[in-house]
Amino acid sequence: MDDLEKIIRQVEEEYKKQHPPDFMTHLNYVVCMNDISGGLNAGCKLNIKNKIKKEGKILQKKLNLIKLIKRNLNEEYKTVKQDQAFAEVCVPWIAVKAYYLIFNLLLILDYLVSGQ
Repeated sequence: MDDLEKIIRQVEEEYKKQHPPDFMTHLNYVVCMNDISGGLNAGCKLNIKNKIKKEGKILQKKLNLIKLIKRNLNEEYKTVKQDQAFAEVCVPWIAVKAYYLIFNLLLILDYLVSGQ
């Protein structure tokens, strides 16, 4: 078990002690993502520049969405660092926002690889 997995398991146990089961959904997403992404790596030998066609405007919109989600996550992180009580308010949405960030990044990766 690597260090990140140990930390996630410890956080999960502490969280379970303090919250009812119906608040566990988002933590389950985090645990699941950690489990399925272990040892994940990717490689690509294609010339990505050749894959970007006239659909570049659609790609740019998706990139802007990714930047917005990332900026929002960073702002919430800063707020939580300054006000720990805010963490209880935003914690249900952090996993969802992180999921959409990863999902949109994967959509762009799929577009770059497939050109569709």
